[in-house]
Amino acid sequence: MPRYRALERCFIDNCLRNEGDIFEYTGPRKRFLEPVDGGVASPEPVAVADEPQAQKPAKRKYTRRAGVVPSGDS
Repeated sequence: MPRYRALERCFIDNCLRNEGDIFEYTGPRKRFLEPVDGGVASPEPVAVADEPQAQKPAKRKYTRRAGVVPSGDS
């Protein structure tokens, strides 16, 4: 697993990392991380086309029923 050094304070893998911290990381390349092992940083993440999502049903508009008087209005 590649090891990286944090160049600035950042939040990686659900942990707050301070400047200079060295830790293992397998995610996409970040501008504030520097490879420590002389290893190559992981490649830039590839953009994935959005999958078509099912349309949400239209919100139903509620109307007052005829003949019903709201409480307080006489």
